[in-house]
Amino acid sequence: MSDSTFGNCLAAFSCLGLVILIPPFIWHIKSRNVPAVLLIFWIAFSNLKGFINALIWSGEDFETNWDGKIYCDIVTRLDVGSYIGKLCALAAISLNLFMVLRGSTTFLGNGRKRLIINLCICLISPIILMILDFFVDSYRYGIVRYMGCGVANATTYVALILLSIWKLLWGFVTIVFASLTLYTYYKKRKDVSDLLRCTNSGLTSKKYLRLLVFSTLMILCLAPLTIYLFVDDSHNFTGSYNWSYIHWEGWSTVIPRADFGYHVTYPEWINIVLSIITFMVFGLGSEAMKMYKSFLVSTGLFKSVIAKHDSKKQAEYEEKLAKLSQTRTVKKQDTEQSEDTAMGDLDFEFKDLVNDFTASEYGDTIGEYDLEQQEKSVPGVSYSYEVTKLV
Repeated sequence: MSDSTFGNCLAAFSCLGLVILIPPFIWHIKSRNVPAVLLIFWIAFSNLKGFINALIWSGEDFETNWDGKIYCDIVTRLDVGSYIGKLCALAAISLNLFMVLRGSTTFLGNGRKRLIINLCICLISPIILMILDFFVDSYRYGIVRYMGCGVANATTYVALILLSIWKLLWGFVTIVFASLTLYTYYKKRKDVSDLLRCTNSGLTSKKYLRLLVFSTLMILCLAPLTIYLFVDDSHNFTGSYNWSYIHWEGWSTVIPRADFGYHVTYPEWINIVLSIITFMVFGLGSEAMKMYKSFLVSTGLFKSVIAKHDSKKQAEYEEKLAKLSQTRTVKKQDTEQSEDTAMGDLDFEFKDLVNDFTASEYGDTIGEYDLEQQEKSVPGVSYSYEVTKLV
């Protein structure tokens, strides 16, 4: 594969990842799910950055191409907060799901309190890291082929403490919350529907399970990457810290450029995978289908096709309803017939029982009378007999 072809493929898939995130993003905005909205925002930003950067800096002329001033200043700041922002959003999602299973109305019942807690978890750490990154940047930013502009941190232990370790800590917090949620869900899986109603969470069992699967898959993708990045940084960041040396006179004017090959683009491909997971979980549900349909109806596109589909669905519904009504009528008739047959059989059995009882009573009496007459008719002869009555 040629260099330009690889860059075009990366740009195309990044664009696709950005587009397929639009329906889940809109759906979560309507649901007012702040952590999920912010998570999708960070993934969408990473895809947008990957799309633009791959188009600009994938060719042979990437060293002489646009230096990216102003644009790269903004993108690199946001890029510092994007990764930690994803972990924080996942931690907030797992915390919300765990509190639902715990039945914590104190946390979930107050909408304003929940909003403030979610915003603090999702935004404080990314904002702090965006500020702290300035203290360890040895250049204004750097440009890498295919990846475009990014931060250029000094290889010091201070950078490891200020930046890298926070990714590991939030990754650990996210895994803990997710593990607790999965364990509690397994224990209370039969009572989930009741808990969702009691806590006024606004979630159904399907929506809850969808969020749980979504957060679990995201963590499975990001947790190994977080550990790998921390280990890699711990091997590279070994130098001492010197403010004057890091922020030298050419800090804001010299823009370093490098070509490390294809393998350094793995973060962009991971973001594309995260986009696909998000779309598969939230973009193919019944709510998403209704949203697609309403959008097409509002724009007038495929109006005749949609109308034909709706009429077909209505006809199928009416046919199923008629069959159901017919089935219920037949079952009712069969039930009434079986009840009549049972009553008839019971009547016959009762009559037979009465006849048997009457016959046995009078039969015994007749037998006693005959024996007494025989005993009287033959003097000197005694008869021993025993009559058993059948009652």
